[in-house]
Amino acid sequence: MSEPERPRQGGFRRRWLLWLLLIALVWVLFSRSVEVGQVARTLARGDWRWIVVAALLQFGHYALYAWSFVLAFRVVGVESHLRGLFPVTLASLFLGLVAITGGAPLYIDDAVRRGQSGARATSGSLLVLVADYATFALLVVPGLIYLGVRGVLYAYEIVGAAALLGFTVAFVAVLFLGEFRPSALRRPLGWVQARVAGLYARFRRCSPLRPEWADVTAGEFVEAGRDILLRPREALATVAATMAMHVVDLGTLWVVFLAFRQQPSAGIVLAGYAVGTLFWFVSITPQGVGLVEGVTALVLTSLGVPGAAALVISLAYRGVSFWLPMLGGVALWPRLRSFRD
Repeated sequence: MSEPERPRQGGFRRRWLLWLLLIALVWVLFSRSVEVGQVARTLARGDWRWIVVAALLQFGHYALYAWSFVLAFRVVGVESHLRGLFPVTLASLFLGLVAITGGAPLYIDDAVRRGQSGARATSGSLLVLVADYATFALLVVPGLIYLGVRGVLYAYEIVGAAALLGFTVAFVAVLFLGEFRPSALRRPLGWVQARVAGLYARFRRCSPLRPEWADVTAGEFVEAGRDILLRPREALATVAATMAMHVVDLGTLWVVFLAFRQQPSAGIVLAGYAVGTLFWFVSITPQGVGLVEGVTALVLTSLGVPGAAALVISLAYRGVSFWLPMLGGVALWPRLRSFRD
C-alpha cells in the first residue's frame, strides 16, 4: 500500500467506528428509554442547586478515577497525564454499557497508541481495579454491619460481598502471577498467540503478533508486578486516590438526599451507597443498569426512608453518577486516540 492511501484508509475506518458507536448509542437510549426518561423526570423534580452540586462532585469523582490511573501507570512505568485520561475515563462508561470487556481496554489502547507497553498498561489497570475494590471493601464492611444491627441484612447482600472478594483476589492473582509463577503466565499468552495466528491464517494474512510476543509480554508483566512490589509508596498513592473517590461518592449521595428534602443519617447514606455500588461492581447487567437503582431503593426503604423518596433518590443518584457522565463521555469520543487513529 502506498503512503498516500494510509491516511484515507485510517479516516475511513475512524468514520465507520464513530458511526457504529453512534448507532450503539441510539440503540442504548432506545432500549433504555424508560430508565433514561425516569432519570430525567426525577432530576427535574429535585432542587436544581443541590443537583448541580452533586454533578460537580461527580466531576471530581471521575477526575480522581482518571488520576488513579495516572498514578498506577506511573508505578509500572507508563507515561500518562490527567488531561489525556479524563476523556478516556468518561468514554469508558459507554464502552462498559455495550461491550462485555468493560471500559478498561480503552485505557490500554490509549497507552499503546502513545507508544507505551500494553502489558504494563494492563498491569496498571489491574492495580487500579485492586485499589478500587479494596478501598470500597472498607466501606462495604461497616455498611453491612449497620444493616445487620438494624436487622435488615439479607443473603443477597452477603453473596454480593463474597463475589466482590472473589473478584479482588482474582485480580491480585493475575497482577502478581508473573512474579511468582512466570511459566503459568507464558502458557496462556502462548495459547493466545497461536489462536490469533490461526485466525489470521484463515484469511491468508500474517499475524499482527510477532513470534516473540508471548515471551516479551510475559516479561513485561513480570517487570510490572515487580515494580509494584518495589514501589509500595507509589502504589499506596493509587489506593489513596480511589479512597478519596469513594468519599466523594458518599458526599454525592448525601447531597442527592438534600435535593429531595430528606435528612439522612450517616448510616443510611453509607449502607445505601455500599450496597448500591456493590451491585454495580458485581452485576450481570451492563453497568448494573436497572439492578443498582432497584437494590439501592430497596435498601433505603428497609432503613425507614419513605418508598417514594427512596426511589427518586436512587434514580437521581444514578443520573448524576452514571447517565450524565456517560453522555458527556460520548461528546468526548472525537478526542480519543482510539478513534482518531
